[in-house]
Formats: sequence, structure tokens, C-alpha cells
Amino acid sequence: MSYAKTYKFVELAVDGITADTGYQLIDLSDGANFPHSAQREDRIIVKSIELEGAISTAGSGLFTVYVGVITENDGTDGSMTALRKWEVKNIGDAHTFHVQEFPFAGIDCKVGNGALKHFASNIEVADNAAWKNDAGLQNINGTTAGNPGVGDLVAYVDETVNGSTLNLRIGVAYDTEDAR
Repeated sequence: MSYAKTYKFVELAVDGITADTGYQLIDLSDGANFPHSAQREDRIIVKSIELEGAISTAGSGLFTVYVGVITENDGTDGSMTALRKWEVKNIGDAHTFHVQEFPFAGIDCKVGNGALKHFASNIEVADNAAWKNDAGLQNINGTTAGNPGVGDLVAYVDETVNGSTLNLRIGVAYDTEDAR
């Protein structure tokens, strides 16, 4: 069997989430801390997204997890268009696992004029302070130095119903393309 493309992979694991929180999964402009070159690259190509969530405390917890791309931001707030949205509920088995594969070449996440150019969705986290350009989001390196920019891949956890704690793992297979 021959493979034409090798994708990069990032993984974020966070335990003890109890409130609405944003995370930076891929910083398009940072090739030092993320497994891609930051030179001339202007888009992320997402091949697959894995989500694993577990409610670790009793209660009626419900969390909504969004994975998407920053489409606009400034020093006040920003917007993210979701590629995928999942719910993690504390009903019966409190463990959730999903894999979303995007066949063929993947999803081209190029942003232009405040929107994804090759993906349409009405699922977004808009006008949210988590996406402001100096937000200091936790990233895959465990630091809070991640300042989201247009085109970055991010995740947002919305604690929809109070009363539980979420342990979360998100893995993303991806590539980047340059502006040539």
C-alpha cells in the first residue's frame, strides 16, 4: 500500500474543565511550537478530528465542544466557524468518543473576507472574547501563550448545563499549504 501524503498530528488533553473555555489547537503562524513550517503558509487542511470526552463528576453535566477556525478577530473579540460540534453528556455512560474524517484531500480552511472560503457552516462561536487576538489561550504545549489569529484552528468548550467536570482530548490530523 502506498500513501501519497503524510499529515501532521496535534493533540490537546485537558482535565477538570468546569467553565466555558477556548483552546488553541494549531497556530498557523507558529512553526516553532507546532509541527509545520510557518513560512508563507496561509491555510490549514484538516484531514480528521478525534474527540474523546468523559464526565468525571456526578451531576447533570452537558458540555458542547466546537472545533473550528478563527475567521476574524481584534483586541476585543472574534469569531470562529465550526467544522464540527459535539455534545458530551452525563447520561448513563459518561464517556464519549467521536472521529470525524474528511475524505480525499481534507477540508481547506483558508479564510478570506471574514469567512471560510471552502467550507460553509452556520455553526459558530461569534463575537466571543476567547478569540480576541491577545487572549492567551491554552495550547497543545500546555501554556497559555496562544494568541489566536485568523486561520488558526481552535476548540471551544461550552458548559451548557452546570454540575459536572469534563476531561477532554482532541486530536487533529492536518497539513498546511503556502500562499504560492
